[in-house]
Amino acid sequence: MNTAKMNQQQNIKSRKDLENSKEADVISDEDKDAHDSRDLSLPHSNSNSAMREGGGVEKDEEYFKKLQEQKEIEDIKRNSTDLWFTKLLVKRTWWVIISSVVFAFLCASLTIAFGGFTMSADHDRTFLVWSAKQVKEWDMLELASEKVQTNYPNGVQPLRTTVMRKWATSITYDCEGCDNIITADFAKNMYYIEQQIVNDPNYVNFCKAVSSADSSCATDAYTSFAKNFAGSIDTITQTDVDNYLATIAGSQTIYENNYLFFEESFTRTNLVSKKARAIFVFASPIEYEGTRYKTYKDEEFDQVVDFLEFSNDVEDKVTSYDSSLEVKFYNEVWFDNQVDLQITKDFALAIGSFIFVTIYIAFHIKSIFLSCTAMFSIAISFPVTLLFTRLILQVDFFSSLNLSSIFVILGISADNVFVLVDTWRQTEQHKLLNPDTKNKMNNLQIRMNYTWRSAGKAILTTDLTTAIAFLATGFSKIMPVAAFGYFASFLVFINF
Repeated sequence: MNTAKMNQQQNIKSRKDLENSKEADVISDEDKDAHDSRDLSLPHSNSNSAMREGGGVEKDEEYFKKLQEQKEIEDIKRNSTDLWFTKLLVKRTWWVIISSVVFAFLCASLTIAFGGFTMSADHDRTFLVWSAKQVKEWDMLELASEKVQTNYPNGVQPLRTTVMRKWATSITYDCEGCDNIITADFAKNMYYIEQQIVNDPNYVNFCKAVSSADSSCATDAYTSFAKNFAGSIDTITQTDVDNYLATIAGSQTIYENNYLFFEESFTRTNLVSKKARAIFVFASPIEYEGTRYKTYKDEEFDQVVDFLEFSNDVEDKVTSYDSSLEVKFYNEVWFDNQVDLQITKDFALAIGSFIFVTIYIAFHIKSIFLSCTAMFSIAISFPVTLLFTRLILQVDFFSSLNLSSIFVILGISADNVFVLVDTWRQTEQHKLLNPDTKNKMNNLQIRMNYTWRSAGKAILTTDLTTAIAFLATGFSKIMPVAAFGYFASFLVFINF
């Protein structure tokens, strides 16, 4: 009996020793999944036995290190499979560069041929929502007006009988910190400034005509507060001004004829203003430098150019006139031209940004050639995008808003270059990506494959989300915003 009991205890001890021995050995392939679910530091249920066995923790760490290496090897094998374009980049580098230059030249030539770089002309309806009720009513009124005003004998409209809304000009005065601009001295200064326009030789070519039969300048072609004292402006006194203000206070009609010349706070009970203005009304068709336009729609662009020339001339006169007033000139034609000039200056800043990014990329990746190549890819994306949006998408509108996308694409492209180059440099340190010690060209192919597959995923994700965000603006009902959305979206996609 004692012998049997001793044998039973011996068998139990042997089984426990065998289990502990199996626990300490490297886990077999069949047990990997079960082992992966355990705590990486130490198995909870067998912590004491592992400590007693000595080296259990070390063997766990060794196993997970081998497992991590195995996963890394599998990842490298998966991401280093051949790609057709990486093979071209490595083995036909100059062929790719020359082909890209030829392609860029071809796209740029086609874009120029189809007028892709031509800016769309500004129009009253450019930033309007065409489906809006108010816009439709305005369009009907414009069409009716055009029909009536172009129905003339022999198709010739009397000179300057159609008032041009965008030509309406205002001269704004500010007395720079004064409490009230409505004084005799300021009125005299304002009148002399306004006469710089009235006395201009070309004023009679643009001022609103009296009637169809009389092409001289109408009385209401120019109105201002100072004009009320035209007959006695040289001898005007503060008493004269105060007396006229008293008539304004006593008559609603006189007030309505003058309140537009001052600030909103100017009322019949508060006859004080810190600012004032004069209003000039101009009309079409015009006769300018020997050219007589038949109607206000005849050669409309040329008439606008002529008026702009006149506006630039008188703007220089009124703003440079020596007085104690701060003078500002405004009409829509002149203002739009100033915006265009500012955009041209800003485009020079874009060129500066382009140069700065080129230098910064060259400094970061330590390669002038790669930096110039990256900038070339940005430059080529513009004509390609213009060609795609205009010929395929049929989005003909191209405004200054589209040009602002150059700043967006510079930042995106620079980030893409940094990601690619940093990933490429990391592959240089990895032995598994450089297996061929004799033929380094084979290693370049493997590294290029790995770089494109690894970094390409991150770049694609960021570029795709950006492109979709821009594409969302393409659904805007405001045409310039929608056109910018389509252009910027495909610019990012094509640049990728």
